[in-house]
Amino acid sequence: MSHVVSAENVERTITAFTRLDQRGDKKAMNKLAQRLQKEQPFLLQHAAG
Repeated sequence: MSHVVSAENVERTITAFTRLDQRGDKKAMNKLAQRLQKEQPFLLQHAAG
């Protein structure tokens, strides 16, 4: 099963994260970091497969 993410989706995600970071919303950034840390092994395994 192959998933392709469009450049538009990547750009939108980066823009949203940048905006969140610039607002200085530490709670939201910490929550996001915790979620990414939890899901990273699965995402990396999925990307490698």
